[in-house]
Amino acid sequence: MRDKPRRFRRGRIARTPKASFRGLSDAALQANANDAKAHDQRFAQRRKTLSETVSKHEATLGQRDAINGAAAARDDAQVRIGREEAKLEPLQAVIADLEQKQLSLTSLTSGLKGLESDGTSKLTLLRSLDAQAGVIAQVPCSGHEMHATCPLLTQAREAGAKASEHRVSLESLRERFRMQRAEADLLGPQVQQLPAKREALKAVNDSLKKARQDLQNALDLAARKPLLDAATEGLPTARNDLQTLDAEESDARQRRETETARLTLQLQEVDAELARLAAVDVTATIEDIDRQLTTGREAVTAADAQIEALIRAQATRQAERDALEKDLSGFDATQSRAGRISDEIVRWKLLAKGLGSEGVIALTIDDAGPALTQMVNDLLLACYGSRFTVEIRTQRELSSGELREGFEILVHDADNDSIKAVTVMSGGQKVWINECLTRGIALYLAGNAGQPYQTLFSDESDGPLDPERKLQFMRMKREVLKQGGYQREFFISQTPDLVAEADAVIDVEALAV
Repeated sequence: MRDKPRRFRRGRIARTPKASFRGLSDAALQANANDAKAHDQRFAQRRKTLSETVSKHEATLGQRDAINGAAAARDDAQVRIGREEAKLEPLQAVIADLEQKQLSLTSLTSGLKGLESDGTSKLTLLRSLDAQAGVIAQVPCSGHEMHATCPLLTQAREAGAKASEHRVSLESLRERFRMQRAEADLLGPQVQQLPAKREALKAVNDSLKKARQDLQNALDLAARKPLLDAATEGLPTARNDLQTLDAEESDARQRRETETARLTLQLQEVDAELARLAAVDVTATIEDIDRQLTTGREAVTAADAQIEALIRAQATRQAERDALEKDLSGFDATQSRAGRISDEIVRWKLLAKGLGSEGVIALTIDDAGPALTQMVNDLLLACYGSRFTVEIRTQRELSSGELREGFEILVHDADNDSIKAVTVMSGGQKVWINECLTRGIALYLAGNAGQPYQTLFSDESDGPLDPERKLQFMRMKREVLKQGGYQREFFISQTPDLVAEADAVIDVEALAV
C-alpha cells in the first residue's frame, strides 16, 4: 500500500472513534485500487509498445524477398536505364528532323496554294489580253501599212505585248509550282512517320521513367537491409517480452486480489473487535496494537521508498528508451543516403579507372605503340642494319592466362636469333637501342603535336661505343634530322672522330681562352 500511514493516539477505546479504524482500512483498500489502476495503465502502455514493435518487425519481414532481391533489381533497372537512354537521343534527333520537314511541308503547301491562285489569275488575264490582241487580225485593214499605226488598234497592240510578258511569267509560275509540288510529294511520306516516332519517343520516356522508379524503389529496399536483420533478431525477443508481460500482469493481478481479500478480512476483523471491545478497557491491547501499527508503518514506509525508487528507475529507463528511439528515427534516411553515396562512389571509381593507366592511358599507349615501333626500327635499320629489331609490348600474360596492362621493350637480335629485354643488353648495344628509342619518341611526339621544331640538343652518350659504332651513331643522328625535318643538332662529344663528322664545331676551351 502506498498511502501515507496515519498516527493514532494511545488511550481507551472509548476515546478512539470506530471511524478511525475503518478509515484506515478504507484508505488501504482505495490505495490498493489506485495501484491496480496505475499498474493496468503501465501494462497497457508496455503492451501497446511491444505490439507496435512486433507489427513493424513483421511488416519488414514481409518484405524479405523484395529486400534480398533489391541488388538484382537495382542492376536490372540500371541496365534498362542505359538501354532506354541509348534509344532516346537518336529518336529525338529523328523527330526534330521530321518536325523541321513538317514545317517545310506546311510552308510548301501554303506556297502551292498561293501559286495556284496567282496562276489562275494570270491565266484569266492572259486570255483577256489574247482576246484583245486578236482584234488586230480581225479588222478589214489587216495587212495594210496603216495597220501598224492605226490609233484605234493601240489598245490591241498593247494587249498583245502584255500577253507575251504574261505568258512568260505564267510559264515561270508553272515551273515553280511543279518544283514545289515535287518537293512536297517527297516530304509527305516522311512527315507521315512523325506520329509513329512521337509514340515511340513517348514509349521510351515511359519505359525510362518506369526504370528510374524501379531503380529508386530498389535503392530504398536495399537501404532497408539492416532493418531486415534487426527485425529477424528482434521479432522473437519482442514476442517473448509480450509473453513475459502477460505473465507479469497475471502475477500482479493475483497479488492485488490477494491483498484486497486480506484487507477486506482485516476490515471485518476490526469491525468485530470494535463490537467486542465497545465497553471494555483495552489500554494494554491498544498499546500492543500501536506497537504493531508502528512496525507496520515502518514496513510500509520502507516499501513506499522502494516503490518510489523503482518508479524513478522506470522513468529514467523510459527517457533513455525515448532518446534511443529519437536517435534511431533518422537511421533509414541515413542508410538510404549511404547507399546512394556508395553507388556514386562506384561510378566515380569506374570513371577514374577509365581515365587511369588501364583506361585512356593504356589506349593511348596501344595507339602509339605501332607507330613508335616503326620509327625506332626505321632508325635502327638506316644506321645499324637489320640485326636489331625493337618490339613494344603493352600487355603481359599472367600465370592464369589473363592479360594485364604493362609496358616492356624487347629487342630481337637477328645474328643470335634471340629476344632480350633492353635492360639486360650490353653497354654499347643498350646505347644504340636507348638512343633510337629516345629519338623515336621525340619524332612521334613532334609529329602528333603539330608544332615544328628546327633544332635538337643532346649530351655525350657515345662513350661505351667503339670507333666504328660511333660513326654509325653519327649516321643515326643525321637520319633523325632527315626524318624529323630538323635543320641542325647541337651535341657534346669528347671523341675526335665524331667531332670531325660534325658540320661545325664550337670549341668551348678556345672560347674560354
